[in-house]
Amino acid sequence: MDNEKKKRLKKKEWKVGSVSEFLNLTKEEEEVIEKRLDNQQDETEKTDVKLEAFEDPNHKGNSSEYHTGKTCIEGECENPAGTHWSPHWCFKHNVERIRRIDSKLKFFI
Repeated sequence: MDNEKKKRLKKKEWKVGSVSEFLNLTKEEEEVIEKRLDNQQDETEKTDVKLEAFEDPNHKGNSSEYHTGKTCIEGECENPAGTHWSPHWCFKHNVERIRRIDSKLKFFI
């Protein structure tokens, strides 16, 4: 928090301090929490997975530019059909389809 904000809060009779001060933590307790937070952040970074283009809803190939004006051919699905990878399936079902194909191809490799 910047100094100006601290001054404004104190002027309005707010108490300003750190989380450690608020919780009355000892230095040791503060260090344990910091280590746990660092470890949690490391784990989060390890699980970040880069999406393939076909599974990224924000990729241009999944934009409405590729919608065909028809609905998805998958069962009762009413979503608009058309992605860069197929004019017949909606985004969700196209991802499922490509993953199925990919898993079968891995069998041959």
